Amino acid sequence: MTEYALILAAVAVVVFVTYEVMGQNIGSLVNRVDKALTST
Repeated sequence: MTEYALILAAVAVVVFVTYEVMGQNIGSLVNRVDKALTST
């Protein structure tokens, strides 16, 4: 039973890290688009 808890915790960490990385990439993309639109 403990093995399942460890696997679930590992999956949760991977999902969290992936979400954080993608969130930063999406945020920088939005910032670039915003700068491109406001500079014209």
